[in-house]
Amino acid sequence: MIYLFTEYEKITDENLAVLTAKLPDKRRRKAMRIRHMGGKISCVLGYLLFLYGFRNIYRQNGLPDFSVERNGKPYLNEFPDIFFNISHCNGAVACIFGRMPVGIDIQDMRELNMRSVVRVCSAEEVQHIKDSAEPDLEFCRIWTVKESLSKLSGKGIFRDIRGVTPRGINMSTVFIEPDKYMTSVSHDAHADFSVHKLTLTNLLGL
Repeated sequence: MIYLFTEYEKITDENLAVLTAKLPDKRRRKAMRIRHMGGKISCVLGYLLFLYGFRNIYRQNGLPDFSVERNGKPYLNEFPDIFFNISHCNGAVACIFGRMPVGIDIQDMRELNMRSVVRVCSAEEVQHIKDSAEPDLEFCRIWTVKESLSKLSGKGIFRDIRGVTPRGINMSTVFIEPDKYMTSVSHDAHADFSVHKLTLTNLLGL
């Protein structure tokens, strides 16, 4: 299941203070150290989307603080059977839950930059993008697939990802708010990864 939040424009300073107060101490301190306002908000929202799923899918109470592997993959020491992953971009944050390890990436749609294409894509993928009727959209799809695969494996996106491909992995790509956001997820074959859009009211009610 994927939880999505895009109501960034509704978050006032007062709302952000209320939302931040809902975090466990460690996560709250991390959020407060972030100077860029967009990054601060995404840090807060990422945890709260996780908390919403933790309470509504798994019917768990409390305020768990998840740990993070060296390359950024989150996990719960106390609940090793709960698998989740978080991603955010300009104006949106998503959290995915699964019965097996999962990876997710969400991106806002941008104008194609060929330098970025060459940096992250294989020669075959570069040609595929050039031949595509919608190269901007196709690059965004390939990029989100690569990032979600890297996050699934826990190897991170800081390595050379030109050779990262979805061979042998179940993938889903979803358009959210057409022409605005795209998300790709890596998952097991029998998972239900429908998108559930949360509102500011949902998060303030946690």
